[in-house]
Amino acid sequence: MRIYPLLLKPRLFPRVWGGRRLQEIIAPDLDFAPALGEVWTVHGDLEIVNGSYMGQTLGELWQRHSLELFGNVNSLDHFPLLVKWLDTSEWLSLQVHPDDEQARLIEGRPDVNGKVECWFVVNVSGDGELICGCRTEIDAQEIAHLSGRELLQHLHRQKVRQGDFLFLPAGTIHALGPGITVLEVQQSSDITYRFYDWDRPHYEGIDRPLHLQQARQAWINSKRIAVHGGWTPRHSLGVMLTANNYFTQEIVEGDGPWRWNIECLEIIAVIQGQGKIALDNSAASLVSGRVAVIPAAGQTVEVTPFLGRMQFMRIMCPAVLYH
Repeated sequence: MRIYPLLLKPRLFPRVWGGRRLQEIIAPDLDFAPALGEVWTVHGDLEIVNGSYMGQTLGELWQRHSLELFGNVNSLDHFPLLVKWLDTSEWLSLQVHPDDEQARLIEGRPDVNGKVECWFVVNVSGDGELICGCRTEIDAQEIAHLSGRELLQHLHRQKVRQGDFLFLPAGTIHALGPGITVLEVQQSSDITYRFYDWDRPHYEGIDRPLHLQQARQAWINSKRIAVHGGWTPRHSLGVMLTANNYFTQEIVEGDGPWRWNIECLEIIAVIQGQGKIALDNSAASLVSGRVAVIPAAGQTVEVTPFLGRMQFMRIMCPAVLYH
C-alpha cells in the first residue's frame, strides 16, 4: 500500500463567539464573511487532498485500511482524534464534556465516546482569560439550585499567555474567553453540554440550547485545573506536554531538521513557520495552521524547516500502535 504524509482539507465553522485571526492563518484567500470560530484540521470526515488516496475521507481510509496503514491493532472503529483551531472574540459557553462511560449512559448509545481535550495557546490579545474548573468545592446537586450567572462565582478564572498549555479531563467545567487563539487536541467527539451561554440562546436563527440535566450528570471533576507555561525544550526533539490514555502531545521548536521513528499513529500540526515533512520516499510541504497525518508503520519521518525556525506539535495516539 502507498505510504506518504496525508494532507487534509480543513473545515471552517462560523461561530457566534468567533474572531478573525483564523482566516488570516488558515484561509487568507477565502472570502469568508462570518466570524470564523473553529477550523477542523484533522477529523474522520475530512477529505485527503494529496497522493493516491486523494478524494477519500480520512474516515473512509481508516475503515478500509486501518490495520495496514495505521496499525490499528486495537480495532478502533473510527479515527480516534479531532484536531482543531479555535479563535474567540467572545466567551464560549460554560460547558462540560462527559467521559466515555457517561457519554454512553447519557446519550443512550454504545457507539459514542466522551471528550478529553487540551488547549495550546497560540495567541492572546486583550485580557486572555478562561475558566477551568472550580474555585470553591461544589457538586452537581448544589449547582441544580444555581443560575448560570450564580455558578460563575464558584469557578476558577485564569489569565493565559502565548505558549500556555491546559489539559481538561472529561467532566471539567470550562470556557474559553475572548481574544484567545488555541490549538485544540481531543478525542473525536462533538458532545458538549452547556450550563450557561451568556444569555445568547440564538445565533442567526439557530438555537443554542442549554443541557442542564446532561451537564450535571457529566460533571465529574470540580478541581481547579492548572495552566502550564514557560516550557523549554528538554531534549533534541522537544518537550512533552501531556500523556494520557487517548493521546500524547509534544511541542517542538527550533531550526531542525528533526528525525525520528514512528511507533504509533502520529499527527504533525504546524503552529509557526513552514517546512517539509518527509516519509520514506515521499514528502509534503506544511505551513502554519496545517497538519499531516502519518500512516507509516515503522517508518522514519523527517521534518525540515524552509526558512528559519519552526514550531510544531507532535500528536501521538498510543491506542493505535504499529506492530
